[in-house]
Amino acid sequence: MRAGWAAKAAFGALLLYGALRVVDPEARWAEARVPGDVVEHALLVYALLTCALAAFPRLSLTVGASAMLLLGLSVEVAQALPGVPGGFQLRDLTSDLVGVLLAAVPFLLGRAARVRAT
Repeated sequence: MRAGWAAKAAFGALLLYGALRVVDPEARWAEARVPGDVVEHALLVYALLTCALAAFPRLSLTVGASAMLLLGLSVEVAQALPGVPGGFQLRDLTSDLVGVLLAAVPFLLGRAARVRAT
């Protein structure tokens, strides 16, 4: 399956959205019971990884998942620096891991179904 320009555009838009949200992580989630940035981290990583795998078909799941976790770690480390909004939060990294797992499960189930079919 060949990814079209739409999948690559969606990936770029989500990446830009994530970069912009780093600046003000609490903007829309101030009144949520579950801290909004926790939900947002998981959903953003899920969407980024899913779009990346669709937009770049040669990208392996392991490499894509590792890249998303590294991206999340680098954002948290950057937020620990003076003058950068936010702060290092382990719960954000945990949310990133949840997003990766949510994205990986359908791909792994599909791979298992193809192996069983052969």
